[in-house]
Amino acid sequence: KNSSFIIPISIILGWIVVGVVFQKIIFPRIIKLAHKTAWEGNAVVIQPLKDMILLWSIIAGIYSALPGIPLSVKLSNMLQKVLLIAFIFSITWVLAKIAVGVVKIYTNKTEGALISTTIFTNLTRILIFILGSLMILQTLGISITPIITALGVGGIAIALALQDTLSNLFSGFYILASRQVRTGDYVKLDTGNEGYVVNI
Repeated sequence: KNSSFIIPISIILGWIVVGVVFQKIIFPRIIKLAHKTAWEGNAVVIQPLKDMILLWSIIAGIYSALPGIPLSVKLSNMLQKVLLIAFIFSITWVLAKIAVGVVKIYTNKTEGALISTTIFTNLTRILIFILGSLMILQTLGISITPIITALGVGGIAIALALQDTLSNLFSGFYILASRQVRTGDYVKLDTGNEGYVVNI
């Protein structure tokens, strides 16, 4: 029985070695090549990927080794789903970090309406995590069509219940688009409150 675990363990260790070699030897060379380009988003893309290389290697190793491990079909299928969920979640996390980083670079370089505001980065992060969650549900065999329909109907109900909040949200968009107030502006209100605009 112990001998039946030798091959699966060897596969897992092999994938871990591949991950370590890629992270310690190959990836630094990729970083050096990326730094030679003029694009500012290199660090935004590279760092999240670097943090996940070893994790993805471990997941790939365990997933590859599962067929050789003497487990029941039900348990094996359950472990495969767990590994797929972990992989999808990690991909979602990486994509969210990359997208938010790119949005920040773009908003910092854009003069006017988009400059230095977090609303766009938050919306980007939420959208990607929603898509990732739907993919996880699909992996678990849960149909996402009723969920999307429920989100649509629920969105209408939430919009009616949160009219004041949404009014403030769209007022913020209007302030950004009209460029009446920008981050860094000094503002003094009729109430006597005054200070610099940090965020909108």
